[in-house]
Amino acid sequence: MDANLDPGKQISDLQSLVQQGVDVIIVNPVDPNATLPALTAANEAGIPLVTLETTIDGPEVHANVTADVEFAAAEGARILQELVGDGSVGAIAGPPFAQVIVRENETFAATAAEIGLDVLDTQVNQQITPDAARQIADAWKQQNPDLAGIWTFNDTSAVGAAGALDDSFAPAIVSINGQPEAIPLVEEGVIHTTFDLQQDKIGHALAYSALAAVCGVDSPDEIVVPVVRIDADTVGDYVPLADRVGRPFEVAFEERDGRTFLVTE
Repeated sequence: MDANLDPGKQISDLQSLVQQGVDVIIVNPVDPNATLPALTAANEAGIPLVTLETTIDGPEVHANVTADVEFAAAEGARILQELVGDGSVGAIAGPPFAQVIVRENETFAATAAEIGLDVLDTQVNQQITPDAARQIADAWKQQNPDLAGIWTFNDTSAVGAAGALDDSFAPAIVSINGQPEAIPLVEEGVIHTTFDLQQDKIGHALAYSALAAVCGVDSPDEIVVPVVRIDADTVGDYVPLADRVGRPFEVAFEERDGRTFLVTE
């Protein structure tokens, strides 16, 4: 079921799954607060929950699976500082409707402040579209043509911002997600770096946790999936997601700094 970012639709979907008596529900809450009653109803019906990128106060969750966006956002700030030196950067942040976006936005801002990266302006891509990101970059092009770098909270925004680049405006773009449409731009050097969230590995962790819940087996409360840096040196190793999803896999974990990471290599 796909709520298409509509909390009302997701609540209806959850209620339907509870009525069907499914054995486990994997859910990526659009709005955790809005869906809280429906998630609580699943608990009351004895249906385990496996969540994606969401921690929820109240309902019991068997496991939460999350990409290591904190690493990507912090490393993104450091890469930009290496690229721009004393230059200024702009940040295209995501709308704070999802916990994962909030974590990413906050980590980038905090790391930039810590290392002294000059973030001249931060704008939010409310529509999460390339066109909206292009409009933000075009405004910077007019107002701050010497802007040396751009951070984008997802590759959709990076692709949009890249459309504003020309001989008079060429900031280095660093992004996150590893979306297929960004890969050719990394190959061309238009996008300097992105970080692959390894969606296939996230799927593996979700499937493992769901099966563990059905079988009554404990799994880590939080499973962190590492991200992979994609730049000029590594883009040749990129394998499209469609070619990864059918591969056999095993699930193993390792502890790092108090967090449980999925072993992906």
